[in-house]
Amino acid sequence: MISRGVQNHYLRIYHFFYVTGKMELLSSQFESQIKTLFENSPSNIIATIPISKGKPITLVESIRKNKNSKVFEVTKSNRDSIETVVMTYIRGG
Repeated sequence: MISRGVQNHYLRIYHFFYVTGKMELLSSQFESQIKTLFENSPSNIIATIPISKGKPITLVESIRKNKNSKVFEVTKSNRDSIETVVMTYIRGG
């Protein structure tokens, strides 16, 4: 997992985390850290989560269904333009 906090010129703090594989998602330590981040952080969180396939992974579904979550699906057809979509959303557009 890659996780870091950054502060931009809008004075908002963002945490980014990238899940590299299913092993992280099934780790109780990783799950605990992510839940703590979502529950206790006043910052904004940008994360990658896998598309649901087969048996749902509890942590992924809790992130996906979180009332404060906004999910952007990256596909082959939008992967070159998704950055603009996400940045527009972040900026409140």
